[in-house]
Amino acid sequence: MKKFGILLLTLGLAMSLTACGSKAESETTTETPAVESPQATDVAESTDEAFTGEKVGEVADEKGKTVATVTFEAGQPVDVKFDYINEDGSSKYEQAAAGEYVMGENSTPWNEQVDALAAFLKENNFDVEAVTLTDEDGHTDVVTGVSIKVPALLEAVKSALNA
Repeated sequence: MKKFGILLLTLGLAMSLTACGSKAESETTTETPAVESPQATDVAESTDEAFTGEKVGEVADEKGKTVATVTFEAGQPVDVKFDYINEDGSSKYEQAAAGEYVMGENSTPWNEQVDALAAFLKENNFDVEAVTLTDEDGHTDVVTGVSIKVPALLEAVKSALNA
């Protein structure tokens, strides 16, 4: 009975946190561990405290979607990978890495810039608020080598972290 009560409280808390989501146009795909039934599940396994796997946050726009894939170990984020998937399904990350997406002469490739942003987030324990914007267009001077607009990337990370 005690386990059932704790499980019920945990589920209630999870539902209340889910209801506090952002109003931004975003969708989240979550991969969660399989659970057989609430009675047969230990309370620690039924919460995100012990989650190990990936959660994906997406922010759609008129040309495609920004994607952040956050890897968790024992409930803690440990890595993030960014991409932008175009309407045709192609990956901006793969195109930039192959030299097919060039932002401009003497510009750091897009894939290297999102990798630098990912490294900064990891170093700062995934504190998205540590990435301050320097203009209304969405640029930041906080991350060395990043000249791209970052709001959609940050929103996708928030979505994955809150999934």
